[in-house]
Amino acid sequence: MARPLVSMTLITAAASSSPTAIAPMTAASLQTDLLARGERAARLHNRVRQLEKRLSEALGEQAWRESGLGTPADIDALNQKIIYLEQQAIELRLQLEEQGAGGSGSAGCRCARCQGSVLN
Repeated sequence: MARPLVSMTLITAAASSSPTAIAPMTAASLQTDLLARGERAARLHNRVRQLEKRLSEALGEQAWRESGLGTPADIDALNQKIIYLEQQAIELRLQLEEQGAGGSGSAGCRCARCQGSVLN
């Protein structure tokens, strides 16, 4: 690959060595230019690969969400709701145990519904 570039660059340099050329190209300047272009091509190649990877990941995530196979976006809110409901279930069980053990009916109950019906 480097040979055709060097040949093309030498042809360009020969063509530009006319009397109207501003600065004649030397072999060293052509080699430096070729090296700089090769490095730029490598950087661009790496950038393209990076962008292709990001695009692939984004498309994969989108397809996963649209398929319905992925977890819901609000999974954190759902986890908090589960914790709240579990705590509420424990409190209700304790209240039921207290009612059963005390035998006092709603007078010993501490739930919101019974507290509203009890006269203070």
